[in-house]
Amino acid sequence: FTTNYFGDNNVLLENGGGVTTVSNCLVGHNFEKVSKHWYEEAANAGNLSFELIKAEDKVKYGKHYLKITSNNSGAVRNGIYQCSYMPDGDFTFSAYMRVVSGFEGENDGAYLSIYHSSETAAFVNSEKLKIPDDEFVRVSATYNGGDSGFCAAIMLDGAGVVEVYAPQFEYGAAPNSYNHISDSSFNIEGSWTLNSAEYYFEGGSS
Repeated sequence: FTTNYFGDNNVLLENGGGVTTVSNCLVGHNFEKVSKHWYEEAANAGNLSFELIKAEDKVKYGKHYLKITSNNSGAVRNGIYQCSYMPDGDFTFSAYMRVVSGFEGENDGAYLSIYHSSETAAFVNSEKLKIPDDEFVRVSATYNGGDSGFCAAIMLDGAGVVEVYAPQFEYGAAPNSYNHISDSSFNIEGSWTLNSAEYYFEGGSS
């Protein structure tokens, strides 16, 4: 797998890649709502709490970040996820993350994970963040496979607090510029809303 780190000014620090057309396959990645689009991992068992915080001065994209608190020192792969169909090839999950406190155990930390929606295929993880920091860091994990449903998850092992914003699940072997549009690849049925009955498609019928 590939782990990429970007500074808050989006300057590449490690393991970059070429520029490609950017699609963000996630819905609700601006965290204006969390319960509607993101699902809790079955292992959570009430060990995690979530808080949406409006802080335009702290985030580079959007207006909100998600604060996740784990109160269980024995937690493993607790978190939230979304699933989307991905074609054959490389695809990458990235997000801006900042550890606030905790994660004192040797294997503790906050990280990103990609796994098959059937949960039978091997998953790949980004490296874990465990040291508190004043700045957000962009973290990513890349998987090679596809032509199936895959899930992108924000995970926590152990007890601690992490803040997250601008997650992106996209095609390609490296994270690209953040795309603000939800499900810009039209992978998820019902993610777009038709506001008018009077519409047409060029070259087609109404």
